[in-house]
Amino acid sequence: WTWADSAYPMETWCVVPFKKPKGRPFTWDQNICVHIEHAFVALKGWFQSLCELQMKMKKGIQVSLYWIMCCLILHNMIMHLRSS
Repeated sequence: WTWADSAYPMETWCVVPFKKPKGRPFTWDQNICVHIEHAFVALKGWFQSLCELQMKMKKGIQVSLYWIMCCLILHNMIMHLRSS
């Protein structure tokens, strides 16, 4: 089976983790996960280098973690400067 985002339909071979159930709202945990996924999409929009992070992970997980932390720090600095 394959993991996919919510744009894909749920199939026996395709797992979509957080698709809204028909007639029911998300659980609290699912709602938090959706917000986190949206945050990652926004960060990838700001920092295109995160889109190719999977290739960078071959160099080591530590390098990837530092890269993500740098992008988060830069994002926070941008937001702070915009609000000033």
